[in-house]
Amino acid sequence: MHKIMGMTRSFWQLVSIEFLSFFREPGALFWSFLFPVAMAWGLGIAFSSRMEMNKNVGLILAHPSYADSLRTIGNDSADPDSTIVLTIGNKSSGIIHFRFRQTNWEEASILLKRGTISLVVEEQDYKPLFHFDPQNSEGKLAYLQIEPLLNKREDVYDRKEISIIRQKGIRYIDFLIPGILAMNLMMSIMWGISYTMIERRSKKLLRRMVATPMKKTVYLYAQFFARFVLCVLEAVIIMSFAYYYFGITVEGSLIALILLFIAGFIAFSGFSVLISSRTSNTYIGNGMINFFVMPMMLLSGIYFSYHNFPDAVIPYIQMLPLTILADHFRAVFIEGAGLVQSLKAIGVLALLGIVAFSIGLRIFKWY
Repeated sequence: MHKIMGMTRSFWQLVSIEFLSFFREPGALFWSFLFPVAMAWGLGIAFSSRMEMNKNVGLILAHPSYADSLRTIGNDSADPDSTIVLTIGNKSSGIIHFRFRQTNWEEASILLKRGTISLVVEEQDYKPLFHFDPQNSEGKLAYLQIEPLLNKREDVYDRKEISIIRQKGIRYIDFLIPGILAMNLMMSIMWGISYTMIERRSKKLLRRMVATPMKKTVYLYAQFFARFVLCVLEAVIIMSFAYYYFGITVEGSLIALILLFIAGFIAFSGFSVLISSRTSNTYIGNGMINFFVMPMMLLSGIYFSYHNFPDAVIPYIQMLPLTILADHFRAVFIEGAGLVQSLKAIGVLALLGIVAFSIGLRIFKWY
């Protein structure tokens, strides 16, 4: 009996120690409790309160007068660039402004590849023909929302006026794979380098390494090289799978793709050193890494186009490192971009990484 009571007392004492060691860290409290709440609040405000949305639609006309008939449907509103705007919905259910951008097939293909539009309406003999990829939920939803209005009927399941997009380069999967490649590079570096160094600092392993006859920078360079090799292997696996299963190939310059990959690695490696430069608490480190990667995962257009966000925030989204990398990966993969078109992005990413690395190394704490 006394033995059981002693074990029970020891158990609760150990539990108490774990709780006390956690709650005595103000940073751990913030990143574990307050940060997730703040993220939920921010994202909830950003998405759930958006009662008005803008969606871009490509419009290819055989007869210019068809544009006038579009303006008579629904509630057409004025637009500064003379784009035809078709508004549906109400304040209770939400309002969607479909912005019909008059274009041609060459430009529409580029817009589809970039995710600026997900649906093309082609007028043929004053009747709409809808082009979209059924694997792209945005394009399919846009079709279901506006098809009854354009055809003035309730049957939204008639597929006679649909032209399925199967051309390589403008499918949803062609949009997705380069984004996945960019996001995987970021996640592999941030968790493979940043979190590893924070964990080793918390276990006093960095202190032991510094005590050896080794330059401090050698440790960082070894980390970078090992992670770079792993990132290359991961990228090769993703690209091989995409090639053999989906038939995705690199349409642009392979040299540009390689240099973009290296520049992205430099950028995120620099940020990984900066984030892991001071803290030895894994709770805080976990929160700081999530604080860095989560907004970009949601905003940078990895799974869906960031052009669905309000126009005012798009320029800021395009400044994010992951957005720059994903956009230019897509340009090389599916638009045939070369080295010249990629040089600016390569320079910006490399510069960001060098600046972040320099700051992180200056304030880096080894123990």
